[in-house]
Amino acid sequence: MESLGKRIQSVRKSRGWTQARLAEALGVKTGTLSGYERGYRRPDVVMIGRIASLLQVSVDYLLGREADVLQEDSKGEVHKNAAGESAGAAKRDPLVDLAIEAISELSPEGRQAVERFLTYCRESDRLRRDGVSQNIRKSD
Repeated sequence: MESLGKRIQSVRKSRGWTQARLAEALGVKTGTLSGYERGYRRPDVVMIGRIASLLQVSVDYLLGREADVLQEDSKGEVHKNAAGESAGAAKRDPLVDLAIEAISELSPEGRQAVERFLTYCRESDRLRRDGVSQNIRKSD
């Protein structure tokens, strides 16, 4: 399986982007992007989302969960990927893009607060799905 770094590099090159151009768009140094592509550095979740958005691929593709990337030909027609999914299947909720942008601007402490909040929300949803009540019974 192709690594995250190799997939970033492959898609970047197929889009005609230089490392310098992508690094500038991401707000990182060229050396940092080079480290991602060579596997010396690992981008955080927010950065992976930003890379996917800029290169117009899914995060799942970059992480190796999808076999092939959706590609657009010169006429703007979208080809199906190896799993037979069309471009509509690869579209992301706009809220995800908004969240990625907002989180990328936060301080490390702010990111930790968001992570704790999201963990709380996921756990609360899981408990509701499992039918576990979070209400505390009042004693007489």
